[in-house]
Amino acid sequence: MQLTHKLRLYTVVEVWRGMAASAKNFTRLRDAENYMRRLRQGRNLAEDDVQLFRSSVRISS
Repeated sequence: MQLTHKLRLYTVVEVWRGMAASAKNFTRLRDAENYMRRLRQGRNLAEDDVQLFRSSVRISS
């Protein structure tokens, strides 16, 4: 019998001038939110964007 675990992931995506520039995954929400805040500082959010996505992944052992 296989055990499955659910891993929660938080992905921060940086969009620069309409193109995805980077994506970084975190396992802790607090780390993802801090990273997102740092990226948003000094950005022109009318043209650029930073978004946080939540997802989960099932892992079989």
